[in-house]
Amino acid sequence: NHLDMKTKDIIKDALRDFDDTLILVSHDRDFLDGLATKVFEFGNKRVKEHFEDIKGFLAHKKMDSMREIEK
Repeated sequence: NHLDMKTKDIIKDALRDFDDTLILVSHDRDFLDGLATKVFEFGNKRVKEHFEDIKGFLAHKKMDSMREIEK
């Protein structure tokens, strides 16, 4: 759960070099950045697939939240 930056970088490099499918579960957004190319969102008894990286997903979620507040 709590890794130092050097260890995170070593793990990220190894995962980037892996040439197959990975399912990553993490609360660490910086760790997921550069690794995730697709995001699955679980909620309301549904799974929604997002074809974007973690930064794009979070940006869209923020925009959606702002739109909800404006209503």
